[in-house]
Amino acid sequence: SSPDGEFYISGNLAAPSDLKLEIFDAQGKLIRAVSKTNCKNIYENLQLNKEAPAIYLIIISVNNYKKTFRIANH
Repeated sequence: SSPDGEFYISGNLAAPSDLKLEIFDAQGKLIRAVSKTNCKNIYENLQLNKEAPAIYLIIISVNNYKKTFRIANH
């Protein structure tokens, strides 16, 4: 969770890949989407300070792999 609504996602991929990052609110509405092609390093600053305090889902997709995270915006 972040009191100021700012979150960072960073990491390295084993090989250049297509990356998709999506943020959804609790009702399933897409809040933000980021797509990158031929990406090897991930560094995204996600600012949710203008969104309502709530739990959000972040889905990171790299090629055929998906990982979901829950974050709390206070």
